[in-house]
Amino acid sequence: MTDAHWDLRYHWKRHLAAESKNTCEWNIRVGGRTSVPGTYRFVHRGNSKSLLGKIKP
Repeated sequence: MTDAHWDLRYHWKRHLAAESKNTCEWNIRVGGRTSVPGTYRFVHRGNSKSLLGKIKP
């Protein structure tokens, strides 16, 4: 599953000048492909932007 999947939603919001908050929601459908029991992990690989606008991995 990727962030392009309809059952996964990622919300990003600026909190302070140098801080962001995000939320990840996963809509698990009973009997669906994404309702398989198990342990799952969300991984976020993103970049950061300094106050001067420089983007770093």
